[in-house]
Amino acid sequence: MTVYLVMGAPCSGKTTEAMRRKQADDIIIDADRLAEALGSRSPHAHPAHIKALAAHLRDVACVKASQQRCDVYIVSASPNAQNTIPHDTLIAMDTPMATCLARAEGRPAWTAGAIREWFEKHTASGGKKLRSRRW
Repeated sequence: MTVYLVMGAPCSGKTTEAMRRKQADDIIIDADRLAEALGSRSPHAHPAHIKALAAHLRDVACVKASQQRCDVYIVSASPNAQNTIPHDTLIAMDTPMATCLARAEGRPAWTAGAIREWFEKHTASGGKKLRSRRW
């Protein structure tokens, strides 16, 4: 029973990596998936009220994660997630910014700016480049 934090920029492959590692009864905590479960019709652009509720549910689920009898994968695009979300093991997505920006095509217009902002904040906060998957 391990709580994994899957952290990285938007479009870095966090959810894909969590799904790749997940076993049959494991849990993935992902605000985008929660928003979809709450009725959002978009995988990434959620109405404000759904986004707020999904974020709250994600936070509650993160608190309960260590009490589960299975592995839990917490997906986060927060550049400071490793300091704010309790976890046992960090899976840092070391995807280059150019790759993230290329993947952002077809996503909401704000995504490219969010990617650039993530890299700026992560670098400014002293974020370490930890390899968990080669791109």
